[in-house]
Amino acid sequence: MLCYEQFIPVLLAAPTSVKKFATGRGSASKTSMVKAAQNRWAMWTGDIEDDDEADALWMAEIARGTANPIGMTRAQLEVLHQLKHLEVDDV
Repeated sequence: MLCYEQFIPVLLAAPTSVKKFATGRGSASKTSMVKAAQNRWAMWTGDIEDDDEADALWMAEIARGTANPIGMTRAQLEVLHQLKHLEVDDV
């Protein structure tokens, strides 16, 4: 509710959507998610070994992609297109 009151958009992404965004496959394993994050961000963040850290990075990348989708893959653009915007009635 606070986000809505402050005009901060809230997006819902299902776990399969985050997996598809990260790897191109909605059924990706946790290991695949971590490897994809390592390939994408290791030079900036160091070692990414935890699947929770990888998930957080991918969700942040989804948020960034909503504002600037330049350089996104086809699978990533599909995920961005399918995101659900949370409305105040959903809270």
